[in-house]
Amino acid sequence: LIPPTSIYTPYVHILKAITHSAFLASLLYKEPIGPSRDEHIALARSSVAAALKIFHDNQETVSRLVPTAERARQIDILTQTYGFLVKLQQNEQTPDLFNIYLKSMQPLIMADLRDAS
Repeated sequence: LIPPTSIYTPYVHILKAITHSAFLASLLYKEPIGPSRDEHIALARSSVAAALKIFHDNQETVSRLVPTAERARQIDILTQTYGFLVKLQQNEQTPDLFNIYLKSMQPLIMADLRDAS
């Protein structure tokens, strides 16, 4: 009844990518400790650090696609995820660490889902 419409915009893609960093961190928490996990955490940290750099540089095209108010939330998600990954890499994983991380991510991710919708 209506012409085809793409809802997968660059803006939605950015929010999806940021929230997926939190999902990845959660999966890494569950991954068995060992060299493979260490490698995966190192790669994830590198990717999150690169994303943080982009969002701190207001001249980057990607960061300009996200409104200023929402940009702060993306930085918060990435910063907390990076800190969580650091603790995982240092084998400081405890159920409390994971639960605190999840509780802090939930309202941020819900806000991204709401904005993307």
